[in-house]
Amino acid sequence: MRNILIILKLGVFMLLIAFLCGCTKTPTSKAVKFINPIIENVVREQLSKSETEQITADELLTIKSFYYYDADGEDFDLRDFLMMPNIELLAIEKVSIKNEDTLSSLHQMITLSLDKCNLNRLPSLEEIPQLETLGISYSHIVDIGALKDVRELKSFDATGFNLNDFSVLKGMEKLELIYAARTAVKDISALKSVPNLKVLDLRWTSVEDILPLLELEKLEELNLYKSEIAYRFADGDIEATAQIDELREALPNCKIFLGITE
Repeated sequence: MRNILIILKLGVFMLLIAFLCGCTKTPTSKAVKFINPIIENVVREQLSKSETEQITADELLTIKSFYYYDADGEDFDLRDFLMMPNIELLAIEKVSIKNEDTLSSLHQMITLSLDKCNLNRLPSLEEIPQLETLGISYSHIVDIGALKDVRELKSFDATGFNLNDFSVLKGMEKLELIYAARTAVKDISALKSVPNLKVLDLRWTSVEDILPLLELEKLEELNLYKSEIAYRFADGDIEATAQIDELREALPNCKIFLGITE
């Protein structure tokens, strides 16, 4: 009888342990619901999930990159990315962006590409201090003042964008690549304070004065194809010729592309 009581007590004790373990067990990650069906479809493809399978919050934490290029100008709500805080690369194209302030919450983002997108402004980028690459080529953005908060930027692509000058890039010491072809840029004086610039694309611009580049000792490639100064140089303009010669002498290792027969 005594042995039976001991066995019963032991059994009760084991059941109690099992119950307590069950109570403290981490709950299974809940299934999520998407606002934007496009984002859901892309994520399903990344996670190899069928249309009927649930996607959990924990699974979204594994998403570090997102690409969407097959758009046709449709509305694109960004709020679903709030469930993917570990995204490091976000590249979307040809969409009308809604709730752009969501981007400010993607603190791990290193690369952001919004080529050919419609949105009124860039949201605050102050909380994404490690952003290194930004592309806004052919995008319709009214205000890019938020760029002033990005001090780690290494590459900036504004091709075909309504950019009037480079003042917003002033003092960006880590910036190495600037693509500004087909922009309204004419004054490049602000680039004097971008000491590590290596590549500068000024094709199809109205730039006439390139002397602010004389102090950029690390400049390796300057593309002036069909720019105003290239046309003047081709026509034998004395001032334009003098500027090109002076730049070549000051930066002998920089390749200058003019796109004309000298």
